[in-house]
Amino acid sequence: MNLPIRVTLLAVALGCSANAIADARLKAEILPVSGGRGASIKLKLVNVGDRAAVVCGSGLPQPNARGMLLDDFFVVTLPDGAEAEYVGILMDRLPAVPTLLSLPAGGTFSVEVALDKSYRLAPGAGYRVALRLPVGYRSDEAPDGAWTHVPPVPLLIVMPEGDPGTRQARGPAGPPPRLPQPAAQPGTGPILTRVWQESDLQRGRS
Repeated sequence: MNLPIRVTLLAVALGCSANAIADARLKAEILPVSGGRGASIKLKLVNVGDRAAVVCGSGLPQPNARGMLLDDFFVVTLPDGAEAEYVGILMDRLPAVPTLLSLPAGGTFSVEVALDKSYRLAPGAGYRVALRLPVGYRSDEAPDGAWTHVPPVPLLIVMPEGDPGTRQARGPAGPPPRLPQPAAQPGTGPILTRVWQESDLQRGRS
């Protein structure tokens, strides 16, 4: 085989190899905010690949304007395995069309979450925080390709002692308390009293 043909074949082989290697590659992390003490965390995505990545945004944590999560996106557990109670919002159904997030090569995306706005956390306790479902992504070169799933490494956090903003853990709820009913006066008819609901108590604590 003469030299020009060998050089041409080598160039074609290197080009095919580069195309095969170049791809989107997503790195997902759960990071502490404020040095790891407190309930604020950050989910960070970085596309460390050579091509743009398309991320399934429907599976990413979504806080509302008040900081409450729009679904139970995290598994927050004590060292004994007991799971913290979720008190945020629950979606009735998944969106008909999934939200897609495009990340260019080298691009980043992050969202901060205050866990104590959506989970009952005890002051002074340590928790293991994990994403309930892995982050799904695929290369923008393959819009019909299979999704690749990346589970971030869980993060350990410690709640401060006596944090006034913490929704404290509690035992099973009993019957809602009632306001004392005043004695009826003759001729005045029935006296209406208001029954306090669980939602009232939560508003009072928030």
